[in-house]
Amino acid sequence: MLVQLSRHKPTKLVWIIISGAFLLLLLIARISRTDVASNFLSSSKSRPTRTGTMNETLGFQEIFVVNLPERTDRRDGMILASALSGIKIEFIDAVKGQDILDKALPPGGRGGMPEPNIGSWRGHMNAISDAKKLKLRPDIGRRLRLGYSNKGAIVRLFLSYTSSHPTPKKRSFEIRRFNYPKPKNGEELPKKTILYDDLPDTIEPLDSAYGDDWDLLWVGHCGMRFPGAGSPGDPAKIPKGRVIRSNDVTVPENHYLQTSAAFDIKAEYPDHTRGFHHVSDGICSLGYAISQKGARSLLYYLGMLPFTHGFDVMLQQYCVDLAGKGYHKCLSTTPSLFEHHRPAGNMSYESDISGHGDKVREKASTDNIRWSVRLNVKQLLDGGENMIDQFPDTEPVEAKVDA
Repeated sequence: MLVQLSRHKPTKLVWIIISGAFLLLLLIARISRTDVASNFLSSSKSRPTRTGTMNETLGFQEIFVVNLPERTDRRDGMILASALSGIKIEFIDAVKGQDILDKALPPGGRGGMPEPNIGSWRGHMNAISDAKKLKLRPDIGRRLRLGYSNKGAIVRLFLSYTSSHPTPKKRSFEIRRFNYPKPKNGEELPKKTILYDDLPDTIEPLDSAYGDDWDLLWVGHCGMRFPGAGSPGDPAKIPKGRVIRSNDVTVPENHYLQTSAAFDIKAEYPDHTRGFHHVSDGICSLGYAISQKGARSLLYYLGMLPFTHGFDVMLQQYCVDLAGKGYHKCLSTTPSLFEHHRPAGNMSYESDISGHGDKVREKASTDNIRWSVRLNVKQLLDGGENMIDQFPDTEPVEAKVDA
C-alpha cells in the first residue's frame, strides 16, 4: 500500500540543495513570496501538460538559485527552465574563493585547496545557514516527471516503517525510525530489498511531507553505490535496506547510464530500474535536501571543522561517519534525479571549478535523464508535444509513471 503524502504545510524547515561546481544553484522552497520569475510563470501558457508532477516549490518553502552574477547565460537558462516547469525561483549571488578572507576560514585555513573549491564550499555554507531552502545548481538538468516516484512514501518507509497503522498515541512505541531493518545485538544492519510495487504501510509524518527525522536527501549526484560490507564508513551504522522500482520508464536502459563511479544498479538489475537507499560513495553535490536538524549539523561538521576536501567529499564523510564527522541519516536515489546539463559550445565554459578542455560540444545533452527540461525548451514553448527522449528504448518497456 502506498501512503498518500500529507498535504499539510511543513512545520519543520526543510531544504533541498542542488549544487556542485562553483556555480551553486539553490532552489529553496517557500510557500508565499513574489519572486523573479513569478510574473513570467503566471503568464505562461506553455507549461507541460503533466498532472501531479510537482508544485511551484516542490513541497518545500522557497526556491533560490545561487549563481555567479557574471554567468548571465546560466541565469537566463534557469529562469526559462523554471518557468516552463511551473517552479518559482529567486537568485542569490555565488561566492569566489579569492574573495573569502583567510581569517573567515575554519581551522587550517585554505588547506591547499584551489580557490574555486573554496568558493563552492562557502556558497554551500551560506545557503545552508539561511533557512527554508531548496538549493540547486544552474548547470543541472532535471526530469519532466520529477514527482512521479512517490518520494515522500519512500523516505517515510526508511524513517518511520511499521507493519500496522498505529494511532498518533502509539507512534512513539511502534515506530521504527530510520534504521530499517532494525539491527540485532549491535551487529551490522542486514540487507533488505523492498519492492516499490509492494511497499509496506508507513506512518503519516508529523513535520514534513518528506518524512520525519532525516538529515539529508541526496537526489543529485554523479554516481552512488548501494551500501555494503565494503562501503566506506561504519558498516554497523549504515542501513543496507533498499527500495527497488522495476520498469521505470524515466530510467534509461543500462547501456546508456554513465557515472564517474561504479554503478551498482546497472550491474545488479535489468534495464529501467530505480533504487532508493542510504547514501554510499556519493560524488558531486548536484542536488540535496536538508532538514533543519541536518542544516545545523552540516554547519558544524562542514563549516567549523578543518576544510580538507571538496564539498561533495565532505558531504559523503558527513553521511557515513568518516573523518570525525559522525553518522547522519542520508538517503539517495539511483540514478540521480538531477544531473549535469552540458550545453552546446565551448566545453571550458561548463564549470567554474574544474577544467573541461577547450573542445566544442556540437550537441547539448543532460546526463542519464531521458526527458530533460533543458533539452525540451522549444517543445515546452510549443505546448509540450513531441518531447525529445535523448535515450530512446531499443526494446519496448511497460511504462510505470505515476500521474
